[in-house]
Amino acid sequence: MRPADEVQEASDNRNTSPESIMTAHGHLERILIDEDVMQQLKAWEAEKSSNAMFRSMMNYVHRVETILFFVEASRNADLNLHLQAGEALSKLFFALDRIKYKRLQTPLATVYCRYA
Repeated sequence: MRPADEVQEASDNRNTSPESIMTAHGHLERILIDEDVMQQLKAWEAEKSSNAMFRSMMNYVHRVETILFFVEASRNADLNLHLQAGEALSKLFFALDRIKYKRLQTPLATVYCRYA
């Protein structure tokens, strides 16, 4: 059974103990680390970067990823992740000429600092 399927099965079954979920997660994590998945993805992205359509789609994926990091930071009240995601979003706002949105970030950071 593939590690991802093992994690899915352990998560779907309501009778499964937390230990089995943690074991399945550990197997998946070891596979991801041992196989150097992130390095392989970066190499694949560099190889395909000469294609204009691929570059535009990866640019879109990275933008969505940045927004998802910001949402995750907001939901988990993670100040460090919030600041990192906010910095990345600021770069997008300036690149896309959306300076008005950048002004909203400062009050939000103040609220997070107060509750963190």
